[in-house]
Amino acid sequence: MPERKTVNLRHARVSQAGARYFLTICTRNRVPVLTAPVNATRISDAFANLPSAGDFDLHAATIMPDHVHLLFTLGTRLTLGQTMAKFKNFARDLGRVPWRWLDDGFEHRLRPIELIEDYGFYFFMNPYRA
Repeated sequence: MPERKTVNLRHARVSQAGARYFLTICTRNRVPVLTAPVNATRISDAFANLPSAGDFDLHAATIMPDHVHLLFTLGTRLTLGQTMAKFKNFARDLGRVPWRWLDDGFEHRLRPIELIEDYGFYFFMNPYRA
């Protein structure tokens, strides 16, 4: 198997305030813990807390058993990496839960010509396809 070089992605990460981002964040070893009511509530609370702090404007989100999809506009206060870290900490109750997130995830900065509705449709259909 080829060696993964996802650490290099952090060096090329572009964090642009006001840009729209699509993120997928997975649990470590793809453990399906996110649909447990207590974990789903923590994640929903994280969705609510970050926009209220001005860190991002959430457009859509989906909680799957082993990953989360987020579609948001990045705020001006934190970088993309800081926002991801803050979300992960809130969702894990500041580290008080036994499961962990993968260090990296998938991120895509939407181009101005990309329609946000296309990503929203993907979020809506993801549970049905799974």
